[in-house]
Amino acid sequence: MDLFAQKNRLRIENIGMLKYISSAMIEGQSLAVGTVRPIEGRFPDNVTVMPVHEAAQFEGPAVIIGKTAPAHIEEETYPRLYLTIRDLVVGVGCKKDMPFENLMEAFRQFTDSAGIPLKRIGAVATFEMKKDEPCIRALAKTLEVRLIIFTKEDIDTIDMDHAGGKKIQVSQFVRQTTGVGSVSEACAYLGAGCGHIMIGKTKYSGITFALAKDERSLKL
Repeated sequence: MDLFAQKNRLRIENIGMLKYISSAMIEGQSLAVGTVRPIEGRFPDNVTVMPVHEAAQFEGPAVIIGKTAPAHIEEETYPRLYLTIRDLVVGVGCKKDMPFENLMEAFRQFTDSAGIPLKRIGAVATFEMKKDEPCIRALAKTLEVRLIIFTKEDIDTIDMDHAGGKKIQVSQFVRQTTGVGSVSEACAYLGAGCGHIMIGKTKYSGITFALAKDERSLKL
């Protein structure tokens, strides 16, 4: 389950339960996996996939995969492992040598104004020209998420007029300086598996952010 969580950007909320769930799966005990997102692939025969509300009532060990977890995870009759779906990808661009403090202040404004739950952020995405910017790397490290880098070739594959449910903003100035018409918005879109763009390019002083939601199925 830890590898499954890592592969699908799932946050393990109560890692102490992982050993009990792993043991149950290995020993062939009847195990429930409750999920709000479809899962591609086949679990062992002793594992049954079901809706979250059914798994919560399951009389045996269970894995609960949702968009939120209980505020206080208490000891239950049967082992319960809670995994949170981190389906949001933050696209980011900035001027060269941007101070980390400036980036973080803009990031806080961006997330606070939109009510973005930090626990659901699964990755930070940016353009190859910005891959070595210390502030962007520090942002991914602070959030404890992957940093995804996209190339000009990657971004050139996007239909900017019909992407993620909207038209991606294209800047000629950005194109002249980077070779691509969009950085933060295009990278958020690609990082989310060409998912739904929830917040388009949002400008701050020398910084841009965008947010996209990965709507793909989970995979074994």
